[in-house]
Amino acid sequence: MSVDLDTTHLTDLPGVEVHRHDINDGLPVDGPFDLIHARLVLMHIARRAEVVTMLVDALAPGGWLVIGDFSARERHALSAPADADAELFDRIQDVGHAMGVRTGVSMTWAHDTQRHLADAGLTDLHATEHSFTTAGGTAGCLLHRNYVRQLARSLRAEGITDDEQARYGDLMLDSRFRAWFYQFVQTRGRKAQ
Repeated sequence: MSVDLDTTHLTDLPGVEVHRHDINDGLPVDGPFDLIHARLVLMHIARRAEVVTMLVDALAPGGWLVIGDFSARERHALSAPADADAELFDRIQDVGHAMGVRTGVSMTWAHDTQRHLADAGLTDLHATEHSFTTAGGTAGCLLHRNYVRQLARSLRAEGITDDEQARYGDLMLDSRFRAWFYQFVQTRGRKAQ
């Protein structure tokens, strides 16, 4: 089963049910499930701890819950065509993430997840962290570019000019630019048998 708010990019696969659904409203079908995987979801949900409890309740005995989210690890430019470009990247990152936090996104949740899984009674807990650098024109920078395009109006209201946003977009395509990307933290736990 696959669940998302927007299923337009999900293709039908044999044996996979696709559900357009908001996880805040519970699960679209009853479990129990042997595996539940929530990737880049809970950091965006205000009721994330309650949702974890719901997911744990939906696990079969011995079932696994795997949660992966980005953490608050600082993203910063490592190299850029000019010092002003590096400063612009860092500034837009700071402003954009501050906006996200004000709307309920948690950049600390990823490191708190293991505690929540333990509190929910899961065992065999384990977490890994992964991060990498990204260069202009590669997937990480293209994602940054896309985020800024989606937030253009809100960034403008925060004082980021159209010219600055355009320069940021160009920078995300420039192979001379490199930065640390988000740190991805994946945590897993198993329900007792």
